[in-house]
Amino acid sequence: MDDIVFEKKIVFCLLGKTFSSDFIRTWTEIVGYCLMNKIKPILSSAKSSEFNSKMAALSISGDINAPFGGKLDYDFIIYIKSDCLPSVNIVIEMIKHDLDVVSCLSSNERSLKHTNYIEDFELSEIKQKSYNYCKFEDIQVKMNKLNEYEASIRDASGNLKENIETIEKPSSLVKVNHVDFSVICIKNGVFEKLKLPWFNYEETSNDITGNLYFCNKCKQADVDIFVDLNLLTNSERSVIC
Repeated sequence: MDDIVFEKKIVFCLLGKTFSSDFIRTWTEIVGYCLMNKIKPILSSAKSSEFNSKMAALSISGDINAPFGGKLDYDFIIYIKSDCLPSVNIVIEMIKHDLDVVSCLSSNERSLKHTNYIEDFELSEIKQKSYNYCKFEDIQVKMNKLNEYEASIRDASGNLKENIETIEKPSSLVKVNHVDFSVICIKNGVFEKLKLPWFNYEETSNDITGNLYFCNKCKQADVDIFVDLNLLTNSERSVIC
């Protein structure tokens, strides 16, 4: 790889103690795509999805407010939980968005009926309705429009039609206040904008993942978080519906 001139560098933070054969296959496909497209994949890992592991994956050095002590040049950091199976296309589209923070869509860890995000959320009202994850049935209209668009730009054989630029494409992005980390892409400059620690225990909700803490920090720093409804990732987790 020494003779390859990489156009982008992506740090993949893999969260989990064990990885299934399906995950290894998915990971191999992602690495293969990166190398064939002049993207340097850099691997970092942590044993769990708790806040201290998310911090450890970024190799914090003292009080330097930058991942890897500011010694690693990167374009994006992508966190992937070991129970998620993101396709290569999900990685491609998240990079293409070039947003500060963008997540794929996935089911909630506690219910298949709920998504991984909360559109309107206030940490000060955590015991109230603001802590309700969006339901899949609530975004069905948006999902239907996206599916209709995809169908409208392809012929019976599944090939793209001509002049598809004349067909208005509905936005698949939803701006949210909170998202659980399943597969999430964070652009260079975001962590550098937020003060340490980036992830921490959130006492008001007893949240040990650090997700609430990070998302609330982004909100306070005017860093927008988006979820792409078109990027639904498969997962291997067991949940209670």
